[in-house]
Amino acid sequence: MRLKIPEPIPCAIVLWCGWKSRGLLRSWIETPFDELAWLAFLIWALAPLTSRGLSSIPAADHNKPTCDRPLLYGAVVLTIVGQLSDLRFCFHLSLMLAIAGALLPTVNLRSFIWIASAVCWMPAFGWFFRHIDEHAVTLIRMAIASTGLLAIHSHRYTLGRRSKKVLL
Repeated sequence: MRLKIPEPIPCAIVLWCGWKSRGLLRSWIETPFDELAWLAFLIWALAPLTSRGLSSIPAADHNKPTCDRPLLYGAVVLTIVGQLSDLRFCFHLSLMLAIAGALLPTVNLRSFIWIASAVCWMPAFGWFFRHIDEHAVTLIRMAIASTGLLAIHSHRYTLGRRSKKVLL
């Protein structure tokens, strides 16, 4: 099996958005409501790779799209807006869009649910639920991350006696 080399522009956008979101690490360590948000991030970010295997890392192929360019453009725009407005939430959203744009060739309902489940690892989630017990917030966070994981993996499940795939 040949090792696929990812496209450089989506990788650069993900790295740039990740650099701008570097405050996530401090937030995940210091904030009690973001206790296990790093684990929710790992579950969320690795879901597309575990769904199709590591051989599905997008590589340069001129016949089919390897990344979702509108999501990548949105990540760049949100990063610039975050830089101009000094809103960290824009950086977190841009990281979400960059990872989704780099890993997904197209967006469908399953991938949209996965993208929406990214709120579970963002510090704004912990801030929004700050009046609830910390452990309950962690459970809600993991449930949402698992929902995104199941949405991406739902193409493997079948319905009925015939092997019809679930259309999500």
